[in-house]
Amino acid sequence: MLPKLDEKDMKILEVLRDDASLSTQQISKKTRIPITTVHHRMKQLRKEGTIKKTTIVVNHEHLGRPVSVFIMLQADYGYLKQVGMDQHDLARKISLNPYVEHVALVTGDFDILIKARVGSIKDLDGLLIEKFRNMDGVGTTRTMVVLNEFEK
Repeated sequence: MLPKLDEKDMKILEVLRDDASLSTQQISKKTRIPITTVHHRMKQLRKEGTIKKTTIVVNHEHLGRPVSVFIMLQADYGYLKQVGMDQHDLARKISLNPYVEHVALVTGDFDILIKARVGSIKDLDGLLIEKFRNMDGVGTTRTMVVLNEFEK
């Protein structure tokens, strides 16, 4: 059964989405919810799995990976069946690549959607040709280079 979130929980989560480094006192001030309530609600949200982890947003240019891409991939089901794998196994294998940020199984013309970050178009060429297109179980790919990103 999913936890039931109320207006206070939603306010706390909204503030945390903007800046997860805020203290309970700062969250209390922004939400106008008493600090003890904020503390207990955050503890409960973590316990029930609503808050899965706290993380950071990095500047990818500083990391040398300013180019963001989406790669749509079709699985080669004939090969996967032959070796006893499925698309879940293929997606997990793809997720191990250090350039890959996110892998999702999707519906439609493609089976897997990959979000990756690379340093240049040349790096993207290497990722696509040397890694994904030569990976057993991968059929066709289609790539979209991100021109601009807008974070929420």
